[in-house]
Amino acid sequence: AAKKKIFLVFQGAMQTTKLWINGKPVGEHAVSGYDSFHFDITDYVSKGKNLVAVRVDNTVNGDIPPDGGRLDFVLFGGLYRDVDLVITEPLRVTFPWEAREAGTRLTLPNVSEEQAVVQIETAIRNDRNEIEKFRVINRVRDARGKLVTSVTDTVELAKGEGMLLTQMTEPIRKPKLWSPDSPYLYTVETSIKKGFRTLDSVATTLGIRWVEWDKQNGFFLNGKHTKLLGTNRHQT
Repeated sequence: AAKKKIFLVFQGAMQTTKLWINGKPVGEHAVSGYDSFHFDITDYVSKGKNLVAVRVDNTVNGDIPPDGGRLDFVLFGGLYRDVDLVITEPLRVTFPWEAREAGTRLTLPNVSEEQAVVQIETAIRNDRNEIEKFRVINRVRDARGKLVTSVTDTVELAKGEGMLLTQMTEPIRKPKLWSPDSPYLYTVETSIKKGFRTLDSVATTLGIRWVEWDKQNGFFLNGKHTKLLGTNRHQT
């Protein structure tokens, strides 16, 4: 069997994070205290018990935003969001922060009260030592889980390579539009399949809506004028 990929995913850590597995340094993340990130620990873990050591440092550092200049809010230190152990197949959907085009991206190239077309971009990585031929299936489900539409493509990907696959659904007739008064969400299920096996699966929520800005009249949501009330709301 192909070796699994093993990751530690940090949803948020303030702000420089260093990781060791069984005494060996895995790496450092020093980009921001607010973003999510991961470490690939596949080659560092062994069967049985493993020792994980994490050092998080929030010493003032002008090279890491939002430090630098005056602050009117608190920068919490340490791990303030979840840390997850994620195990995947070598053929997988990438994490959304791995690259400029990574994970899944949903857009609505055609949207109205009458119909909506969903465009799904899926970034896939093949870390196996051979060419992989597989299916990418995207299913759109309503809030109750009922299948609305789906799209399937069969593709090949060379070993050690990545790809960005773009798929378009058939039009969804009379979609339920998202708004603050009716925040209806669909779910897009992205699956990588070989035969009957599901190698990876990612679920992404989707609000179907469109926005327009008018210089004189302001903001419009789904064709209706909407007044926006904002606040400078900090993490605290």
